[in-house]
Amino acid sequence: MASGDELYEAIQSLLGGMSQAVDPQLLQPYQYAFGLNITDRKGLPQTRPGFTKLNFDVPDGKFQGAATYRLHDDNRIVFAVAGVIYQLKLSDLSLITHTGTLSATVDRMYFCQADRYMIVQDGDPSDSWANANWPVIIYQDADYDQSALRASNPNQALPKGADMAYGHGRLYVATNYIYESGWSDNLGRVGFVAGDIIKAHDPEDVLKFTETDYLNEGGRIILPEELGYINGMSFQRNILTGVGMGPLIVGAEKGFAAFQVNAPRMEWKDFDFGIVSYSGVDVGCLSPHSFENDNSDIIYRSKDGIRTLRTTATEAQAGGGIANDPISNEVEDVLLLDDDATLALSEIAVIGSRVFTTSVPNSNKDAFRALISMDKKPIASITENATPIYDGIWTGFDFLSIADAREGDDHKLFVFVKESDTETQVFYLDPDAYRDNGSDAPLCRYYSGYKIFEAPFNLKRFKHLELWLSNIIGNVEVTAYYRLDNYPFWNKCTTSIIKADASGSPQRRSCLRLTAEDVDDDPVLEGRLDAGYIVQYCIEWQGFCQVDKVRLTAEDLGNNDFYLVEEENSAIAVSASADAIEIDDYEYEVSL
Repeated sequence: MASGDELYEAIQSLLGGMSQAVDPQLLQPYQYAFGLNITDRKGLPQTRPGFTKLNFDVPDGKFQGAATYRLHDDNRIVFAVAGVIYQLKLSDLSLITHTGTLSATVDRMYFCQADRYMIVQDGDPSDSWANANWPVIIYQDADYDQSALRASNPNQALPKGADMAYGHGRLYVATNYIYESGWSDNLGRVGFVAGDIIKAHDPEDVLKFTETDYLNEGGRIILPEELGYINGMSFQRNILTGVGMGPLIVGAEKGFAAFQVNAPRMEWKDFDFGIVSYSGVDVGCLSPHSFENDNSDIIYRSKDGIRTLRTTATEAQAGGGIANDPISNEVEDVLLLDDDATLALSEIAVIGSRVFTTSVPNSNKDAFRALISMDKKPIASITENATPIYDGIWTGFDFLSIADAREGDDHKLFVFVKESDTETQVFYLDPDAYRDNGSDAPLCRYYSGYKIFEAPFNLKRFKHLELWLSNIIGNVEVTAYYRLDNYPFWNKCTTSIIKADASGSPQRRSCLRLTAEDVDDDPVLEGRLDAGYIVQYCIEWQGFCQVDKVRLTAEDLGNNDFYLVEEENSAIAVSASADAIEIDDYEYEVSL
């Protein structure tokens, strides 16, 4: 290579997805540093599907969470606003308002479906049992009335509590109180009680808690060691048990315990019923709403990211052993934008082959500015599946809650989004939509790793990049940015506007050239900002398309045989300017 020669880098497959686990200089050619509103399924980045508004008005008031209520004839979404519980029937978008008083001030309710019943708790830590609220119980379109049992035997009714789980024919409720010839003081959410087993001829028994003293193998069960408040309860699939379900996994702030509730209840006191599976400051579950089952795994949100609890055949034979693995190193810089206050509100939803996680709190810390998208099957074959990848983040809303449900034959992601402090709207991820809310073109970006042009120690000047695009639907505006040698700001290339009639078939464009614009000098090193040793680029487009290939061109400026000696001059501040651009990846907002 000689000075003045043109140097090239070509990128096609990005099958490795997004990764922030290593520095962008060390990324593999098939990976990218960050993705915005894109999907990388089948190895090529394209605009994510659009969000379509559900033709339904959420009642005004403080939104307090949502969950899916699955019945054989219809999926419903149960949600809470200002202490009132509502049910949205997806078959006809009719709204059912339920009776019962829950807290109008808590940030999120607790939901659990036990067989055919949906239970909603507010988890309000009242100063006494009498001041706490009874749960709302739903059966199909109506309220299930336990008032008579509550009046006669309040210790045998479904208790006031918070986190819940249903498995092995019983309902388990984390509660602050225990009944011993009267209700105790508030003991904190460190224990749970087990309900009666469901009967084939009397399914209502699953809502009763008649075995409430230790002579009947009842009572409140506490965690084996001090792990903090319970923040999640669920069961894992386990093919080695008779019903294909393993122990009850209880997630707390500082760890996990497994309880062998699959054993006969009369034997619970005769063996090591509960064992601590994992404990630690960073590995515990901080959000009850992120405790999500995915096949044999439980995915949840911890302080240090997204983790999964999984069971192997060997561990399952041991009775409750689980492996706790971090699975979010590829998006760790995004997750670092969360804080403890908002982690308690984070949610996870699994839609077919994708896992979505809410992240990045808004300024009010009551909603999230992004969904993290993890694709479990970017490609698949008859012999093996590819390694899961992260697409990146999907933006456009202040996300309050996410839920998966079937509407007809389609499994959809439903998102409740914040319009104002008292106004909420519902959208669903629509695979057939190329615009958000029918008209807004998603703003998409992907950031490459650094490129060396096969000349790592030669100085080079970036000239232009060329794009091959396909699957263009409607108008698309395309531009690019680049930066050299880890400079904190970006330089802009020219912009191209592609005009395509969306009523016809998807279009394509070949060798679309975006040229580097003139830039000022580096204020510290005084060299040009378009010259350096390694180059990173960002491709930005607004609209719907797929990026098939990229070719970068730079001019070889030769090998500089000198080294820089720092002089004792005064320090110079570096800041954004017209030629040193700071890109905001959260600027895109869907019109509500």
